[in-house]
Amino acid sequence: MRYSQTTRTRRFAAIVGAALLGSTGCSRSDRPAYPVEFEVLAQGKPAAGATVVLHPVGQIDPKTPLPTGKVDDKGTVRLSTFTQDDGAPPGQYTITVDWREVRKVTVGSDQIRELSPDKLKGRYGKPDAPAAPRVTVEKQPNKLPPLQL
Repeated sequence: MRYSQTTRTRRFAAIVGAALLGSTGCSRSDRPAYPVEFEVLAQGKPAAGATVVLHPVGQIDPKTPLPTGKVDDKGTVRLSTFTQDDGAPPGQYTITVDWREVRKVTVGSDQIRELSPDKLKGRYGKPDAPAAPRVTVEKQPNKLPPLQL
């Protein structure tokens, strides 16, 4: 039986696609993510624009990206690990928070973007600091207590 060039191309594309999905799916299925959401407040007000990163405590899988999120105008952060707002794999984490503004600066005739200094002055920038906030992500949707900075 002879196959046309189009049929062979489609089969090749299907095999390559299945192989790619299988290889990326292995690391995700080992530690699926569960939704994680909480408020981030500074002096009782939303830390809008701050970047939150969760760092696993103990054994670290270098293939798993760090759960990350941006605090919205209401002070809520939803974490993403593999896809938008998917959450974080279960486990214990320390939290780092970096809160900067993006400013436009004119240099000569060009406008460039520049990050302001961290509004938190690096107090929440080290995951291994003894005072770094800690959270536990469970195998369920997680609405964690507010983080007061």
